Amino acid sequence: MVDIDVCDQASIDAAASSLKDKGVILDALVNNAGVGLAQEGVKGAEHIIDTNYGGPHRVTMAMAPLINKATGRIVNVSSGAASAFVKTQSEELKKLFSNPDLTKDELDACVKAQVEAGNVGWGNGYGISKAAVSALTLVQAKAYAPIKVIALSPGFIDTAMTKGMGAKLSAEEGCKSLLHCLFSDEVVS
Repeated sequence: MVDIDVCDQASIDAAASSLKDKGVILDALVNNAGVGLAQEGVKGAEHIIDTNYGGPHRVTMAMAPLINKATGRIVNVSSGAASAFVKTQSEELKKLFSNPDLTKDELDACVKAQVEAGNVGWGNGYGISKAAVSALTLVQAKAYAPIKVIALSPGFIDTAMTKGMGAKLSAEEGCKSLLHCLFSDEVVS
């Protein structure tokens, strides 16, 4: 196991270097680190966005060279909060967040503008952070082809992050969609 702080580029680079030095070829990368909602220590929208959106970008950039190009997969764990955020936005933003030709620079500029305007959605940034990671998946699917790149929403899972919020799914139930994305031949980017 390799520990990574998804908000610390040096930590990410050290993990990637360690794996490379060992000759590791990854079958898959799962970007599942996240903060938000009622967690202690969350420092506002920028922290949530840096972790939930910036983290998957940084980790994928560092780990992509280690992923098996023929059969590898990148799975970004998003949330229903992504759709909840996007459905309340202007037609222009809805199109941007679903544009298969979106660039990382366009997405970054959009997220920055929304934060500056205070339009971060529910959970003080959680909604836009997950909408951004879903849109990032579109960018990554083009950048890392033929690797399959997928975003998923596992459901409202009873975890430390959702404690006391009425989540009903167990961690085991929440893994079903992830396992499908990792192992099914039916999955496409």
